[in-house]
Amino acid sequence: MKIKCPVIFTVLTLFSLTSVVSFAQKPDSIQLKDDFTGWIYQRIQYVAKQPLTRADLLTETETQAKAWRQPKTPEEIQAWLDLLTNQGYIWLLNGNIVRSTDSYTSAFQWAKEHAAQTDPAQVLDNILKPLGNNYTRLGDFEQALTFIDPETLKDHPLSALDKERYKQVRVASYTERPPVPAGKGEIVQIVEIGLVNINTQTERSIVDRQLWRYDEKTKHWHNVSGLPDITQH
Repeated sequence: MKIKCPVIFTVLTLFSLTSVVSFAQKPDSIQLKDDFTGWIYQRIQYVAKQPLTRADLLTETETQAKAWRQPKTPEEIQAWLDLLTNQGYIWLLNGNIVRSTDSYTSAFQWAKEHAAQTDPAQVLDNILKPLGNNYTRLGDFEQALTFIDPETLKDHPLSALDKERYKQVRVASYTERPPVPAGKGEIVQIVEIGLVNINTQTERSIVDRQLWRYDEKTKHWHNVSGLPDITQH
């Protein structure tokens, strides 16, 4: 059973749950109701009101310390995935790309471990693309390669010269347009990337047209268009 994600900061919407209790309520009373799903979304909503000052309350470690048990039902498993995903977005809002990347990585690992309960389209939109984009923002093109389709890498292997070119630039800006369906199991996303040459400090922008395809056999999304072409002028 795959559960749709009701709360996600990336679309800046909040899902109102009648079972959500006050954040100030004692954990014992929440545990008595055993409303694990409501408790998770209550934390997400509380942080959403002041994301720049309450980010630490949403961390996996902090939430695990307060949790009275592990997620068990499909709804609870999805709620935990939403927690990890929102954590990644909150750290991105705070400008902490490294912690954001760590959170998205944890979310992706959780989604893989519970593939039967997660929606592949939402994993792509809410986890994989932000994670790959974070690697690009960090200039970590080696890690970004892990999202490229193996067949694409086989047909167009990254040369030593290509790797050196990527080392000569840093990412100054990263602007995404809304993703657009391109066919069955395919999504296209256009991204404008601002680059700065680390030697000359000159700036320029390139447009990266990303094509993502879902592999039914591996249950995984791959970027089949390859890394951004930074030789554009």
